Amino acid sequence: MNTLKALHRISHRFLYGRPARNRLTVFDDDIFIVSYPKSGNTWVRFLLAKAILGANATWHTIDEVVPDIYRMSDKQLLNVRRPRIIKSHHSYDHRYKKVIYIVRNPEDVLVSYFYFHLKFQSKKYFEDMESFDKFTNDFVTGKLDDFGTWGDNVTGWINSSENNSNILILRYEDIVKYPKNELSHMLNFLGIDPDNSIIEDALNWGSKSNMAKLESTEPNAPLFSNSNLSYKFISSDQEKKSRFPLTEDQKKLLRRSFGEIMDLFRY
Repeated sequence: MNTLKALHRISHRFLYGRPARNRLTVFDDDIFIVSYPKSGNTWVRFLLAKAILGANATWHTIDEVVPDIYRMSDKQLLNVRRPRIIKSHHSYDHRYKKVIYIVRNPEDVLVSYFYFHLKFQSKKYFEDMESFDKFTNDFVTGKLDDFGTWGDNVTGWINSSENNSNILILRYEDIVKYPKNELSHMLNFLGIDPDNSIIEDALNWGSKSNMAKLESTEPNAPLFSNSNLSYKFISSDQEKKSRFPLTEDQKKLLRRSFGEIMDLFRY
């Protein structure tokens, strides 16, 4: 089975090329959903797919509806119907003309990102405190990926939004607490004034319970390829925190590293 999956990945790259990442061709009418990883980006993709495109996105179809630049090549992205709604985790990019940027408490991001690495079986980290400590240090120093540290990523977009009305900054926690208001805010920002039924339908389809249900019925979706299915992509924050509770030293390290930005967002 693993051999078949490897062959599929190789043939896919041969046909379409490598994932675009930030080498993608950008159009002026593109809409970007941006965040540091594990900050609600996928959830917002499901919500906007339903609210704007009327699509009941699933784990099999979400990349076709609201494409992910880390999973699709530029060749594939060029074939997506415009205006495109695109997922990105990258730091500030002046080419992105219309942006919804989501900020989440770095304590929760840290735990969720570690959980994510375990799900996708990173060879660097294991389910133990030694690995979690190493992951925490890599998180605050920006060694996990090429998106910068959480603080650098957030700061770049925040600073750029001050004189740019085309960048909307939202807190993940507010979307959780006031989903109807925050989804309306997103749609109004995009020049859409939907009726109440469209918003309700989007919130129902994009609810955590429905996304979890879809995950349980689609274990073979491309996103979950080669992942450890014992770790659920959609799982409660409380479950993650109970498995990987932050120590006081880890909390202090986050505060030393990102305290000013955390205070700005009331974290």
